[in-house]
Amino acid sequence: MFQSFGRKEPTLTRFRSVIFALTAARTVANMTRRFAYPFIPAIARGLDASVGSVQSILAISWGMGVFSPVFGILSERFGRKPVMIGVLAVMAVVSLLGALVPQLWAFAFVVVAYGVGKMIFDPALQAYVGDRVPFAQRARAWGAIELSWSGALFIAAPLTGFLLERAGLQPVFVALSLFMCAAIALLILLVPGDRPEKSTVHTPAPRRIPVLRVLRQRPLAFAALGYSFCLMGAQEIFFINYALWMELSFELVLASLGIVTIVLGLAETVGELLVSAVGDRFGMHRLAFYGAVVAGVGFAIIPYFNSSLALAMVGIFGLFVLLEMAIVASIGLFTEVLPEARSVMMSANISAMSLGRLFGALVGGGLYALTGSFPLIGVATMALVLVGCGCIWLVRGVVLQAAPGEA
Repeated sequence: MFQSFGRKEPTLTRFRSVIFALTAARTVANMTRRFAYPFIPAIARGLDASVGSVQSILAISWGMGVFSPVFGILSERFGRKPVMIGVLAVMAVVSLLGALVPQLWAFAFVVVAYGVGKMIFDPALQAYVGDRVPFAQRARAWGAIELSWSGALFIAAPLTGFLLERAGLQPVFVALSLFMCAAIALLILLVPGDRPEKSTVHTPAPRRIPVLRVLRQRPLAFAALGYSFCLMGAQEIFFINYALWMELSFELVLASLGIVTIVLGLAETVGELLVSAVGDRFGMHRLAFYGAVVAGVGFAIIPYFNSSLALAMVGIFGLFVLLEMAIVASIGLFTEVLPEARSVMMSANISAMSLGRLFGALVGGGLYALTGSFPLIGVATMALVLVGCGCIWLVRGVVLQAAPGEA
């Protein structure tokens, strides 16, 4: 078990500065995931490489999340805060390689290292919040922290575009390294230290417990992982095809597609704010279930919005509000699936998400190559989401039993 705050004052009131520091640090970590996607062609030209090569490197970076459970026990052994700081420090140093060596191999090494760092950082942060914030207040905390995902896009996209246009890719890595140093300072100054509490009751050392054995303590943990796999797979199927659909339906050029990126970022922000605003009252299990159900139907409907660009953008906005709301709510919910080993559970969840993205990228591209039908892809995506909804329905009962205040 880990140290928690005292009970003299409301947890979130006392935790406000900590939430700010964690959100800022996670925003920086997320910037390593989001800075490249809107500018893949420009990055490829700068490295004298093919677009496919850069895309493959980004895919491999996402794939690193599959190994998250291997490292999930680090914060159980050394503490959440030391692991978060250590990961950001390593990523800051690695960024300098990308700044000094403008070659494809260096870019690949740095981006893959970002992927490894992110898969260690996120479970440690998620477990820290799970340790410190009561379940009845956790949706507000998670909704605030998850603003880091959309916030990373709003910061990274214009900054990367500005630097790429004027100075190339190397200053982007310098900027990321500086952001990481600032995030480390915030964690050191504002986040209370944590360490495993000593107990008179003998418990096995976390490092000695295989991940699968920990997860088997509550078999429905695998249903939670199935939900994450399905929703991230569905999201990736959409992402792998949406630009092509927009181009073919509305003859948009690359610059115009940037508007869609802004719409997606705004939608993600709204979804995250909804969880923070209503998650504790309405119930995170309801947001995760009903948000996914409606988003699944949206995936099947969106391909028929090809007669109006305005209608398509409104539909995409609504779809991603619901999808982001469901995903963010599920993360807060899953911190209570295996409370005695939160870091292991959340690292396994990162792994499931990464596998889902890999699956979605492969299936999404393959479906279009085989069928050329966006409506068929939409139906397949909806089916995958509905399977995930079945998984979250199974998890619901276990979490409500463990934390009845969520009901």
